[in-house]
Amino acid sequence: MRTLRVVSLNTWKGDGPYRARLAAMAEQLRALEPDVVCLQEAFIAIDGSLSTPRALAAALTMNHATYAMREKDREVEGVTVPSRSGLSTLSRWPIVEVVSRPIPSDPRDGDRGALLVAVETPLGIARIVNTHLTYIRDVDTEALKLEQVQAVLAEPWLRDAASIRLLCGDFNSVPDSPTVAYIREHSGWHVQEAAPHPTAGGERPVTFSPRNANVREGARSAVLDYVFSLAPAARRQPRVSASVVLDQPTGSVFPSDHFGVFAEVGAPPGEEAFASTR
Repeated sequence: MRTLRVVSLNTWKGDGPYRARLAAMAEQLRALEPDVVCLQEAFIAIDGSLSTPRALAAALTMNHATYAMREKDREVEGVTVPSRSGLSTLSRWPIVEVVSRPIPSDPRDGDRGALLVAVETPLGIARIVNTHLTYIRDVDTEALKLEQVQAVLAEPWLRDAASIRLLCGDFNSVPDSPTVAYIREHSGWHVQEAAPHPTAGGERPVTFSPRNANVREGARSAVLDYVFSLAPAARRQPRVSASVVLDQPTGSVFPSDHFGVFAEVGAPPGEEAFASTR
């Protein structure tokens, strides 16, 4: 039966070799044949000359919705570019509803938000939340991140009719953090994480690693990026599998400073009849 193929990726704004990274993102995403792509730190020049969402949507022949935030001047390959960075969701299928919501933030960090997109898929309506939680170097922001996920998961939009509900993004939180524990245990949903299978050594694949040439030397490897399936009850939980992707260079260029999460989500029990073969 058909699955919904979803990628979540922090795209690292316009940093590093931006144009080469953008080409690497497009090439590696195209090979995955995703149905939905959730982008964080999606870079957009205010004058329209550069746009990560627009470029990737064109390369993948996808629709897209964007929540542009965090306005500032950024250096892109040696040039100062007035820009925004925010959230963008790309879809192979029609986007039938788009809602943008600010979430609690810290002035030292800048705007944070959630992009809520309903997609009409062969499996039914998929409600997909794309978000990026706070990060301030050398500051403990766990209490704020907990407020942020509480705000996202309390959103009434999530309760509207859907076959699939997904929470995707860069949570800047490791798997045993209070933030991720809240999602799993106290959100009011039955939650299944699309967790990649452990390596042969029994370790979980990471999404942030100094193996990536874009990551500063001495940084600690960590899982920071997630796809969660939210269901009203265990019996309504779809089949979910996952892997880490965009974790290899194209030539010598890694697509971003994060790796991506690729999830395949099946039809919820009782709705397989609505699924079509790929």
